[in-house]
Amino acid sequence: MAVNAARTEVEVQRAGVAGPDADLVAAVRALGYRAEVVPARLVHLRVQDLSCGGCPRRAREALRAARGTRRAEVDARAGRATVAYDRRRTDPRRLIQALEAAGFRARLAP
Repeated sequence: MAVNAARTEVEVQRAGVAGPDADLVAAVRALGYRAEVVPARLVHLRVQDLSCGGCPRRAREALRAARGTRRAEVDARAGRATVAYDRRRTDPRRLIQALEAAGFRARLAP
C-alpha cells in the first residue's frame, strides 16, 4: 500500500518531558521531511443554549470540525468553551460562526 500525503499535521504533547521543540523539528528534518513548529493560540468563548444533555458534545464536535481547531472542550455548567487553534487557519470569529451554525449563541469570553 502506498500513501501520498502532501501535508500532515502532528500534535505533540510532552507530558513531563523537557526539551526544546527545535529538537523535534531537527529529528523530523533528519528523516527528510519539512517541519515547523506552529504554536496554538487559546481562546475562551461564552456559549449559550447548552440546554440538553447532548448539547456540549454537539458544540464540541462543531468546534473540532472547524478548520484549524487543534483542541476544543466545552463546559456546559460554566457555559464556556476553550479552544486551541492554529491562527494561520482560523480565528475566533470563525469558531463562533461554527458554533452558531450548530445552533448555539457564542461570543468571546471576558
